Amino acid sequence: MALEQFTSRTREWFAGAFAAPTAAQAQAWPSTTSNDRWIAIVAETDAQWRALCDVLQAPQLAEDPRFATNLGRLAAQDALDAAIAAHSRRFDCRELMYLLQARGVPAGAVQNARDKLEFDPQLQARGFYPVASHPELGEHRFEGFPARFSGARWEVRQAAPLLGEHTHPVLAELLGYDDATVATLFEEGAV
Repeated sequence: MALEQFTSRTREWFAGAFAAPTAAQAQAWPSTTSNDRWIAIVAETDAQWRALCDVLQAPQLAEDPRFATNLGRLAAQDALDAAIAAHSRRFDCRELMYLLQARGVPAGAVQNARDKLEFDPQLQARGFYPVASHPELGEHRFEGFPARFSGARWEVRQAAPLLGEHTHPVLAELLGYDDATVATLFEEGAV
């Protein structure tokens, strides 16, 4: 998706989510030189705007009279989008996220599955991807349950079953079919 389409759609979402946009620089911008890595940034205050410009190593943005105030930044949204995108592309999304957060600017890498699995410290600390043994995949990490409740424990006891793995026990033990009937059902392709 082209940057122009993405930022336009993001702006439409923010406009719908908030009756009056509070910050021009509140959306996702590309990071690195490829179009598949993004970072969401929200700089609502002038102090956050100056910190954003400082982290992006773009003093010319902080000094540009069009961007001197939040209202000015809102009025010059298209120019602002292009300027921030040009600078954000120089950074890895996680690197930029941490730099901005350290300066008090709300920012988050738009994560893909690999990011969440390997790099998200919150998910790692919560043990969100437990390991279970799977008959075909071997040791494999699976998504955990996203909520935690006091007094309740959730865990992965085993991996997902293979297709038909429990058919015989269900037919014989749960439904009470004898072995001959179960064998006939399999032979006839009924199960």
